[in-house]
Amino acid sequence: MNYLKLLIRPIFNSKLFVSVRNIIGYKPVGFLFPNSVKNFSCSDLFFWRTDNGFKTIFRFSNIPEIFFGINKSKVLIIFYDSLGIELKRTKIKVKASVSEIEIDSAYLGGITDIGTFSIFHLIDRDDTQEIKIINRCYVAYQRDQSIPTFVHGNIEAQYINLASQEKEKVENDIAKVVYFKNEYLIQKNLSLFDYSELLFSNPHKARIWISIDGKREILESLSSKLIKIKDNDVVSVRSNLSMPRPVIFSYKGKFFDCHHG
Repeated sequence: MNYLKLLIRPIFNSKLFVSVRNIIGYKPVGFLFPNSVKNFSCSDLFFWRTDNGFKTIFRFSNIPEIFFGINKSKVLIIFYDSLGIELKRTKIKVKASVSEIEIDSAYLGGITDIGTFSIFHLIDRDDTQEIKIINRCYVAYQRDQSIPTFVHGNIEAQYINLASQEKEKVENDIAKVVYFKNEYLIQKNLSLFDYSELLFSNPHKARIWISIDGKREILESLSSKLIKIKDNDVVSVRSNLSMPRPVIFSYKGKFFDCHHG
């Protein structure tokens, strides 16, 4: 019986069967990592903010050195605007175990808005070692002179095949959609605050929808949407995305907090 499971599991978890499962609602899959790819660097879809006095602080670890003993590596960081259009690519040589960059309006060419970004570790060597990296780094949001509030990555989204000749080609097929109404309940009483903001992204390669209080919003691939909430105690998010989890910003007077939904 165990041998049969071992034979069936790769088929059951293949892209085709995952699509079928998500259509009929049988054990739907939210994320499917590229297990058939021997060497990859995978990234969450992180949020950046430069609007309303915000700046974003991003910290990432030297995963190739810490876990694989690789001393020389770079990271590729790709920024997208709120519509999902690529804004900027930057490469950074990794020299420390933990590195930090500050993303403000000047860093993005004067843009004051919201958006997303991904990070990929680039390893410049060829051998038979299997390297699979999933980067779920920490992002902090600082408003004016406030203390930065840190959250880790929210939703896995993209990867680069490190063994491919197109080493900077980004694949965008990790997150999956479902073909029935999916509900995500935020476990927080938002009515205790002056107001809150729900920040959503679309990690999927196709268009998705989200609905709050019956109001539906359409998100294109890699786009982001900021939704203001006031006087709601319990918020229910409906979507065709398997896990429509927002990052929440809550405000009361001069205080604000940021965390996952």
